[in-house]
Amino acid sequence: MTESQKWEAFRKAKADAQGGSIVNSNQRKFLTDPPLEYRSVPQEELADLGTPESKKEKERKKNAAMAGTGKSWWNPFQ
Repeated sequence: MTESQKWEAFRKAKADAQGGSIVNSNQRKFLTDPPLEYRSVPQEELADLGTPESKKEKERKKNAAMAGTGKSWWNPFQ
C-alpha cells in the first residue's frame, strides 16, 4: 500500500469506529443507525411546535376547577 492508501484506510476505519456513514447516507451501515424513513422527515412537520404550553395550562386549570363543582362540560345548567 502506498502512503496515501494507508491514510485513506485509516480515515475510513476511524469513520467506521465513530458510527454511521455521513458520506453515503442512503443506506444503514450499522443496526444502531436509524432507519432511512426516520431520516427523511418533511420540514413542515419539524416546524410544527404543537399546542402552546400556556394554552394547555389554561385547559388544565379549567378542567381542575370544573372537576370539584359536580358540573360536567356538556351540561352547564346543572
